[in-house]
Amino acid sequence: YWHCRHKFIRFSSPRNLSEYLLTAMTKKEFEINAQYADKIAVRKYIESKGLNNILPQLYGVWESSTDIDFSTLPNSFALKTNHGCGNHVICYDKRTLDIDSARAKIQDGLSKVYNIYEPHYKHIKPMAFAEELINDGTGSLPTDYKFMCVNGEPKCILVCSERGEKKTPTKATYDLRWNKLPWTQKCIDDNIPKPAHLDEMIEIARMLSHDFKFVRVDLYDCPNKIYFSELTFSPAEGILGTFTTKALDEMNPTIK
Repeated sequence: YWHCRHKFIRFSSPRNLSEYLLTAMTKKEFEINAQYADKIAVRKYIESKGLNNILPQLYGVWESSTDIDFSTLPNSFALKTNHGCGNHVICYDKRTLDIDSARAKIQDGLSKVYNIYEPHYKHIKPMAFAEELINDGTGSLPTDYKFMCVNGEPKCILVCSERGEKKTPTKATYDLRWNKLPWTQKCIDDNIPKPAHLDEMIEIARMLSHDFKFVRVDLYDCPNKIYFSELTFSPAEGILGTFTTKALDEMNPTIK
């Protein structure tokens, strides 16, 4: 935190978003977020909000990569783990997929530990799952719209595009009217078009954040529909990362 923010954390009286998150992460009740951070279990929460239509189709869930039956999967799919980030296998054409490499990558993901700084992850049993490969019509991984929500209200949108194994993701932050905010640094994209379903995504983010003091709601906007990605309660381990500016951290210091 000192390296990123150049100051000490005020645990007794948090005054900005990162201090609130880090203080909340030290408390036992923060661990209840495990059921929502789990990329498989969270589907029940999305369904409870009547938003089944934004869930990608689920093809299978497995405890080990050796259990994955690739013969049952469609020609294209995304293979992931439920408890972390990265180590995804993005398959556009199963006929060209190196199955041994795919198993190895997923097994490596299952073995990774993410709960050193984010305590709720220790309550997530690592599982592998395959789901629908989301296509936004560009032929590459879709743009990720990350709605930062405080007290059930979206405050800004962190947009990540140009994602892929051999690409450096670009980022930018916008307000809810799609005005660019000076809240992002490094790998900034100045030409992200306004998504077609922005208003609908804002309403979905509002619905999914209603029960939480803070959550980041990640969505994809495709030509024909919106897809849910994940809920995140401790972005960048609560510090918010070196790519955000002080202004984002101070966007709403009062979290009730």
